Amino acid sequence: MREIEFRGKTDSGKWCFGYFLHDGQRGRFVITDGLLEINRVDPETVCQFTGLYDSKGHKIYDGDLFRLGEYIIKVVYETENASFALRMINDDLWRLPLDKTFCRDYEVIGNIFDNPELL
Repeated sequence: MREIEFRGKTDSGKWCFGYFLHDGQRGRFVITDGLLEINRVDPETVCQFTGLYDSKGHKIYDGDLFRLGEYIIKVVYETENASFALRMINDDLWRLPLDKTFCRDYEVIGNIFDNPELL
């Protein structure tokens, strides 16, 4: 079975992981790890787990960044293909499917929220 998980950042900058809910009010989203903790998160920071792990065994989410030679690439969700892919920063025409083969050889170096200097 596929693991479905989300992450998002609270106002204090803390990452929360778990299930994604919309609480019915515009712009308010919740990440909950079940019945134990409910966290309101910035909707712009909500990312979904891709189901894949990098070369170090860390979960990969959309918004994560990899280094491919001298280039920085980001994980994106493409609605038109209903799939996760890799896009080069500042080049929307360059695309590579996100798959286990790529992930096995590369490590996540950050994400678009915590590491804007990489963009």
